[in-house]
Parts: sequence; structure tokens; C-alpha cells
Amino acid sequence: MIKLLLLRLLLPTLFASLVLCGCSTLNNYDNVALTKMHQELIKKESFRVNGKLGIFAKERLSTYLNIDVLKDNYTIYLSDITGSTIFKLENFANNVTITDHTGNIYHGTNPDELVTKLTGLSIPTAALPFILKAIPLDYPHTLEHGLLKTMQYKDMNITYESYDIIDNIPVPTLIMVYGKDFKLKISITKWDFSSNK
Repeated sequence: MIKLLLLRLLLPTLFASLVLCGCSTLNNYDNVALTKMHQELIKKESFRVNGKLGIFAKERLSTYLNIDVLKDNYTIYLSDITGSTIFKLENFANNVTITDHTGNIYHGTNPDELVTKLTGLSIPTAALPFILKAIPLDYPHTLEHGLLKTMQYKDMNITYESYDIIDNIPVPTLIMVYGKDFKLKISITKWDFSSNK
């Protein structure tokens, strides 16, 4: 009973502390500094991210997410809690290979078209590297604290919910993608730039 009472009293304080800790990292920098620091992320041609992906469509799916980007080539790997492959997309020199959870392999030249053909969802897989790096290109967008907050990409709305500072670079840690027939929640727990060295 006492533990439950303590938990009820402390939980709001702990939650508020966590939220403030996440924001305070960016609050230590002014908008000009953050914009300048973000330019370093834009220059990175190779990187790796790990995290989780929530897909909300007709069915819900929560997976572990690993993405490796090496210049124009990339691999998107989704796995379950046991490490078993749910989905793997490899795009090398516009040769796209998708491996599904049963081991079936599909080939194509356009990753978005192949994903749509197999899943029925118009997920922006070809644009994922620049979406992860929060690069608006010429698409309509808004900034907050000098960093990308929202972007409209084709018929999708993308919201950058949170950032963190890794290697003195502001990187997105929570991205929401809202499409016509789906919603993606991309939660990034690790950024790795070691392949740039």
C-alpha cells in the first residue's frame, strides 16, 4: 500500500523530469547554433540508426528497426523481439531486394513501388534516409529552434517530435509519418556515424 502511494506521488515528478531532460539538451543551444550543427548531419553520407518502428494501418505492428545508409545505398531491416526477420529491404544502385518473414525474395528497381505492391501501403522507403536526417529539400516545412518540426512529403505529413545531441549534432529521435492509409512511429535509440571515418 505504501509502495503504491509512493509510486502515485513520485510518478508525475519522474515523468516531468524525463520530459524536461529531453528538452534541456536543445535548450542549451540557440537556433543559429542548432542550424549550424544540423548542417553536419546533412553532410553525413553514411550512418546507422537503431530503434523501433510502429506501423499503424489495418493491423498494428511493432518491430525493431535497423537502417544502414552508405551514400545512395541503404538497408532497412525489421525484426521481432527474438531477432527473426520480419522484413528486409536492400537498395543498391537502384536494384531493390525485399526479403519477407517467410524467406521469400522479391526484386525491383523502385523501393516505394515494390513495398506498395507487397504491403498495399504507400510507405516512403526511398525517402527514408533524408527523412531520418530531417532534410526538408524543397518540400513545405516548418522549423522550431532552427530544426525541422514538420514537413509535407508528397501526400504524407511528417512531424519531428524530439531531437537529441549526438557527437555535437542534433539528430531526430522520434519521427511520426502520417500517410493516407497508415501511420509510422519511428523511435530512434541510437545513431552511429562511424562509417563516415
